[in-house]
Amino acid sequence: ARAACLAVMILGGYLTYINMPSVSVRVAAAQSGVNASFPTYTPAGYRFDGPVAYQDGSVTIAFSANGGNTNYQIEQQKSTWNSQAVLDNYVTPTTDDYDTNSSKGLTIYTYDSNAAWGNKGIFYTIKSSAPLRTDQVLHIAQSL
Repeated sequence: ARAACLAVMILGGYLTYINMPSVSVRVAAAQSGVNASFPTYTPAGYRFDGPVAYQDGSVTIAFSANGGNTNYQIEQQKSTWNSQAVLDNYVTPTTDDYDTNSSKGLTIYTYDSNAAWGNKGIFYTIKSSAPLRTDQVLHIAQSL
């Protein structure tokens, strides 16, 4: 009976970890050393696709379309890059067709349905196979 009770508690804890993104992100942040956060905005038609993945210095949060197979990931990495370093070291090697967006003190580079920016020691990227509009990508970025 004790073992069964313990198994139920462990299973319950695991299910909570997978389904509660804020708890999952806090665990990943503590394990990775990145002060990661969960976005307060998710575009309509998309849902958190947990659990949150992490490794030393990096946290990745995945979202999937409710219908279909498109998705996007938000990666947060420890970094000393400012906006110019993000542009020089990540954006221009990736694409020469990007837009520069300034919003709420952030400089966010967008291209296709992707984005990259730096803020408070964290380098953020949104990598997407989803048909996200620029305003949706910016709203995700601002909600972190």
